Amino acid sequence: MERVDRFFRTQFKSSLELVQGTTGDPRATTPLAKFLLGHRTGHCEYFASGLALLARSAGVPARVVIGYRVSERNPLGGYHVVRERNAHAWVEAFLPGEGWTTFDATPAADLALRAPPRAGLLRSLGDLAAFLWTKARVAWAQVTLLQIVVALAVVIALGLLLRWWRRRGLVEQGSKRAFAEHEPPPPG
Repeated sequence: MERVDRFFRTQFKSSLELVQGTTGDPRATTPLAKFLLGHRTGHCEYFASGLALLARSAGVPARVVIGYRVSERNPLGGYHVVRERNAHAWVEAFLPGEGWTTFDATPAADLALRAPPRAGLLRSLGDLAAFLWTKARVAWAQVTLLQIVVALAVVIALGLLLRWWRRRGLVEQGSKRAFAEHEPPPPG
């Protein structure tokens, strides 16, 4: 499996551009066949599909996995940043005694070109703001009508309690003032 993986990484070229045209091989009727038998240039999905097909043809159980290859962290929030450019495909092959093992036939040099640039403070702040906004939207979407009604009832009750408490304090102050204004000063 490692030899096939190395063959792809050394004899093929990664490109996000779709290569058109014929290969001269009559068997190359699909884009994947043209990639394998002809121009040998394609994106990670071609590399993963080709590796999985060759592994399966050799009797090795293999599957294509599609996800994200993430390496960027936001220094302000301490979380990983996932961008569209991080989309990637690779292969998992079942090896006796090892289980499902990951293989990525996409040339490493091409993956390095897709590595994130060092994020500046402004970009990190923007990412953090977007992250917090998304968290707030998700949290708000999970709030039920009952929770909203209970929260409003608590706010109204606290407001009424505060109003009552203030009025009670003002009434006591007013009665002390009224008493002080009508009473003569003590003899002295």
